[in-house]
Order: sequence, then C-alpha cells, then structure tokens
Amino acid sequence: MRTVHVLLLTVCVAFVISPLAAQEDDPGPIAKSYQVTVKLDRFLQFEDAYRQHLEWHGKNKDAWAWHTWQVVSGQNLGQYIIRSHGHNWADFDRDASMRRSEWADLLTHVVPHLEKMTSTLETFEPQLSNWPADLPRPALVELTRFEIAYDGVPDFRQAIAKIRSAVMDKAPDRHFAWLRTINGSDGPTMILAVPRASWSDFKPPATPLWALMDEVYGATESANLQQAIAQSIRSQQSFVIEYRPDLSFVPSG
Repeated sequence: MRTVHVLLLTVCVAFVISPLAAQEDDPGPIAKSYQVTVKLDRFLQFEDAYRQHLEWHGKNKDAWAWHTWQVVSGQNLGQYIIRSHGHNWADFDRDASMRRSEWADLLTHVVPHLEKMTSTLETFEPQLSNWPADLPRPALVELTRFEIAYDGVPDFRQAIAKIRSAVMDKAPDRHFAWLRTINGSDGPTMILAVPRASWSDFKPPATPLWALMDEVYGATESANLQQAIAQSIRSQQSFVIEYRPDLSFVPSG
C-alpha cells in the first residue's frame, strides 16, 4: 500500500490556524511530517498507543506542536499524517536530544501497530498562496499532490503564480496554500491545500477556477495555463484529510 507523501498534509497538509503558526516568536516555513500506514487489524490499538505517546510530549514539555490528520477520502483511505510545522532549520539542531527521546518512545508504543512509516520535510510557499494568518483551523483539507518533471518546474511555478494573481484580484476569499516537498519525495513535488470548513464547503463555486481564468486572461491564455500545468507534471493525486484534535498535541503556555 503506497503511503501518502505530503504537506500537510502534509499535507501535511499548512492545515492549522496558519501554515506558519508555531510556538515561537519567529516561526519558519519548514514542516516535519510522518505518514503512517496502520496494520489493517490495529486501528484502535494504534490510536490508543498514539494517545499514550502524546502523554510523553506533555510530560517532557515538548515545545513542538504535533497535529494529526486522517485521510478520509481518496488513496490511502484511513491512513494518518502527523505533522509539526512553523520551524526554522535551527530548530532541528536545538531540539535534537528531545527528538531522539521522542523517537525512542514512538518505537516502543506506536510502531508495533504500523505496516509502514515514512517522513518528509516540506516548506510553505507564501508567494504562491492565499492563506491568511487568522484563518481558523479547517476541519477538512483537500490536498492535490503534483509530481513535476525536472524540466517542468519553471513552467509549473509560473502558471500557478499567474493563477494566484488572478484569484487574489477577483476572488480573494478563496483560500489555498502551496507546499513544496524538500526531502522525502521522488523528485520535485508541489502540494495544493484547500481548506474546507465542512463537507458542504466542497460545493463548487458559482464561478469555477478556469472560468475565472477565462474572465481575467481570456480563453486562449487560460487554455495555455492549463496546458502548461498538464505538460509539467508526471502524476497527480487528490485526497481529503480530516483534523483529529484527539490525536494532536499543542504545548500549554
């Protein structure tokens, strides 16, 4: 079973009050995500074990928040993305001892219930996104993961930058975030995260995205943007993740 490589997730999936929200005065754009595939007969045992692991974070006064999301639609249905975001690179050096102890506890209590576990590092792309800092944490996030050809990266980024410009001008209430996987993927990977307050929020807008592009750029340029994206990517997959507050840890104070 193939494991989802994210954003937040990681999808993982931004996916909280802000893609950059964290426990420090100067949060950074880096996120650490674990993608876990649970053994088919161990879902209840996994959740109980992970709650026990979260107690370790509290007892050891971990300064990192860990947010858990569950895949509820699409590939890897039922799998989990565990994500800590808002970090600078120096955070990984400063908290190295804490992370080793955390890993030991994870191996003891959680890993026996897993079929597979992978890890990725992602960075938030604010210049391509429209995710306000005060946006409430969504209950659901729709993720679309693009694996991009090496020679297609410039065209892909240029196309989504033009789309972002049009959305910001004509429909600034449409929120989204772009994440770039910087370690743990099979080549260049970008992830689009769209927050959804509920399942009702999946109803298509009155003006679909490409109709909006037709309005802003004209039908020919809109078609060129679609073609640039299509020719730049090697594969595309979409799925929906749901926030699990009962499986998440946020430092107190």
